[in-house]
Amino acid sequence: MSDDTPTTDALATTVDQLCDRIEALEAAIDARDDRIEALEHTVADQRETIAELETTVDELETTVDDQAERIETVETTVNHRHERHLSFLDEVMIGDDGYLLDHHESFLDDHDSVLEFLTDCGDQIVGTAPSTSGQGGGTPSGAAERLSYETAKLRRRLHSVAEAAGVSESTASSQAANKDKLHRLLTFGPSDVVDTVYTVHERARDLLEHAREWGTTTRDKLGTRVTLTGSAVKERLGLTRDEQLTSTAVRRVFEKLQELASDSPRTVTADTGGRGANRLVIHLTDAEVEQISA
Repeated sequence: MSDDTPTTDALATTVDQLCDRIEALEAAIDARDDRIEALEHTVADQRETIAELETTVDELETTVDDQAERIETVETTVNHRHERHLSFLDEVMIGDDGYLLDHHESFLDDHDSVLEFLTDCGDQIVGTAPSTSGQGGGTPSGAAERLSYETAKLRRRLHSVAEAAGVSESTASSQAANKDKLHRLLTFGPSDVVDTVYTVHERARDLLEHAREWGTTTRDKLGTRVTLTGSAVKERLGLTRDEQLTSTAVRRVFEKLQELASDSPRTVTADTGGRGANRLVIHLTDAEVEQISA
């Protein structure tokens, strides 16, 4: 028998080693199977968690939509009440017209506030009655004379425009009546809507010309409107006119546009009396909405 021939003991040892390896592999396979099963359970749990999260997200989105609608309703209510309060304050401080006139703005430029001015005047105001002599503006006859003068002046201007355009005064009057002040301000300039042009009128025209560019257009159940914020207008209008504008100057531009829109088919609201930032909201007409959509 050759020395290279394995003995029975050697073969038995080899068999034992192979059995040990097989057992080790079987143990490794069992451990891997256990790990796979654990991972499958983990994946199933993660899928359930994802499904629950998706349900939660859907519920939160519904809640957000409901809250947004409620906020919009509250904002509309607050704006309405705010406008009523401002109208009351305007009537108390300015008069029945409820608008700042040019001489009011000049007064505000010279004084920080009406209350401070009244405080400085002190006893000089008490017991002092305004005189009705002179121009006759404090009497019914004086008011009638003033109205007659303004009417005659308007008729002279209308006659000049009609003569230059080669049309009759009635035609010119009819065409002018169909153009509201905002349209005339934008098309013909401030001198077409006021007798005395101030800087606020020129700023108002520049703002109106760039309203859609500088503002944010919103379309919803309340209609189509352009909203301009005081900060944006302050920066862009200042750059356009090469001016350093103050927040007060921007507020007066907003209020002037609201005043000029009194005979306009558009609704223009200047939100300038609250604690938040000043803003101007211009509601577009149906024709303007169609022009945007085209």
